[in-house]
Amino acid sequence: MIESIMSECKNGEILKLLYSGNFNRVIKLTNNKTPIIKRLLHFKEEEKGNSAFANNILNACLRGRLKPNSYSKIRELRFKHDFIDELSELVRALLVLENYKEALEYERVLALTILECVTDGAAYIERNSDDYPQNPINGKIWIDGAALRTKADEMSHYYKRKNDDKNELQSLFLKGKITNTIMNHYPNLIGPDMIAIANKLEQVGNTEKAKQFYDSVEADFTEFVSELEDDIEEGEYDISNEDIVIVQSLIYALEGLDRLNEDINEDKLFRAKHTLMKLEEMLSA
Repeated sequence: MIESIMSECKNGEILKLLYSGNFNRVIKLTNNKTPIIKRLLHFKEEEKGNSAFANNILNACLRGRLKPNSYSKIRELRFKHDFIDELSELVRALLVLENYKEALEYERVLALTILECVTDGAAYIERNSDDYPQNPINGKIWIDGAALRTKADEMSHYYKRKNDDKNELQSLFLKGKITNTIMNHYPNLIGPDMIAIANKLEQVGNTEKAKQFYDSVEADFTEFVSELEDDIEEGEYDISNEDIVIVQSLIYALEGLDRLNEDINEDKLFRAKHTLMKLEEMLSA
């Protein structure tokens, strides 16, 4: 795994040093912050975008100077540039520290900082989505949003491994927020994201909020599944894995509500399971 992470990064040497615990050397290699005078004078190097962001954040982390909720004091994350590449570098560094296992505080601070970056990125994508898909969206906003959704997903898995329910849930919320902002016309993506949030809320005991998410999926996906059922009856429908996911989302929502002692439409659940069975048979035929 570590070899794969290092092969994908811009500077494998830094990750190798992190993995070996040679933090002083990493600090020297990442100490490329633009001098204060140059920044105050808007020196042209600042216009190159995020080229130093990941290094500056990592440097500050290893020097004990990084505060996640004010990371921008170290360096701003410029969303109009290639900020996804910089976040990817930080995620790789985080995974290396996770495997190193002897720098837990550095790992904790870096993870929280990445989560703050994703939070800020999600807000930026939402502000600039122009109510998509009702209106056209800038291509970079959509592409960055899709990539940022992946980062939120990576952080949810990271915090799941850490048994950190609070930040796992926050990561899931961010992923769902991004999906709803730029992909809300893709029910096969919306459904699983909302179910994942509801499941986590249920797990941590926030049953009322979990019910709201399950209710929302049931309300929206009942019609989707009904349309699928009609298409199947007509016998002229090309089945895809996305259809399977849509029906599963409705089933999981109804089953979740049932677990939480809510009255559900048992016939709707039965029909959804029957439809799922038909779809699976058709897809495997």
